[in-house]
Amino acid sequence: MGSTDVVKRKTSWTLDELWDTQFPEVQFLVDGLVPEGLSLLVAPPTVGKSYWLAPLIVCLLWDIAPFGKAGVEGRGCDVLLITPDDPSARRLKQRILSIADEFGLERGDRKHDLFVEEEWAPIEDGGAEDLDAWLREHQDCK
Repeated sequence: MGSTDVVKRKTSWTLDELWDTQFPEVQFLVDGLVPEGLSLLVAPPTVGKSYWLAPLIVCLLWDIAPFGKAGVEGRGCDVLLITPDDPSARRLKQRILSIADEFGLERGDRKHDLFVEEEWAPIEDGGAEDLDAWLREHQDCK
């Protein structure tokens, strides 16, 4: 398939079609908590979203077990963080460096990359198409 080919996903089903379809198992980046694919972390301002997200990002970038879970295998990947309502690269840098330091992680040992976008078109204004294009170019982002 060429890079410009788009696979249309099935969006309507009959019960018989559902019954007969074998779906792949859901893959989780964090077992039972964060599935592979698009995830939205939504809550009112100042309830700690970015404090929850920063350690998760560190675990994904360095491919280590999330949230210090013993016996859980790391499932690292590149991360796209779209933060149009909270543009603070400085604060994000401080949190990630602090967590990496606390875990004893070195910059050169990082296995994946972080992409931060402080501006992104709304879904209805081309944002979905932009995201599709971005993900096609960044295959290591899960």
